[in-house]
Amino acid sequence: MTAVGPVVLQHRDFSCSVCDQGGVGVDRVLGIAGYVTRGACRMVCLLGVQRSFEKAERSLREVVG
Repeated sequence: MTAVGPVVLQHRDFSCSVCDQGGVGVDRVLGIAGYVTRGACRMVCLLGVQRSFEKAERSLREVVG
């Protein structure tokens, strides 16, 4: 989820054959470490502290779908 609504991303991840660690480096740059981007997280937090969770959810649905 982004601050402007849902966005579908497709990308490939990588893993190191030596240490077996991996990931998608661009996710960190884009701020997609979890379910929401940094901008969307700011919106969620701001609405969550200003309103009840029910009202915040309705506002977010109205703004970002």
